[in-house]
Amino acid sequence: AMERHASAAPGDGKKEGGQGEGAANIDFLATSVVFGTAAPVPTKLSLPILFVFSSPRSGSSLLQLCLQANPMLYAGQELYLLMFDTMAERAAMPEMRYVDEGLVKTVMELLSVSAAEARARIKRFGPDCPTWRVYQALQRMCGSRILVDKTPANASHVNFMHRAHETFAAASYIHLIRH
Repeated sequence: AMERHASAAPGDGKKEGGQGEGAANIDFLATSVVFGTAAPVPTKLSLPILFVFSSPRSGSSLLQLCLQANPMLYAGQELYLLMFDTMAERAAMPEMRYVDEGLVKTVMELLSVSAAEARARIKRFGPDCPTWRVYQALQRMCGSRILVDKTPANASHVNFMHRAHETFAAASYIHLIRH
């Protein structure tokens, strides 16, 4: 079931993650990471990171709250970075407007800045910025804490998991399964 779509069921009125009325279905399977055309990461990032791989509606938000209670971890909202090669590719997906707040809130919390300042800082990465550089910046913003990415779509295609492995030298994984 690794190659299932990360989108909500057709016609259910929910975006990925099951939130919001009238939000568009989100399909992350048309990205360069899935097609195998993403640029290779030049050097694996050495700081540790924790990925929570889960399907939507499996309890990942509750797990996020538990992980965030650990002072050694920073477990913010969904980042929606792993499945894209660059910030331009990420921004080109029209549905990102429904899920972009996770990255904004993460920058807000890590740097204690306003939403406007967080958006400005994200914009400064530029469209050609590889998403691995954004991860690297977030890891640095975390200081001594380990960054946690619990984006449910990260588990929607095996290539996203391969991308995590090729990007991070010290990645750990939690596979959350709903019974």
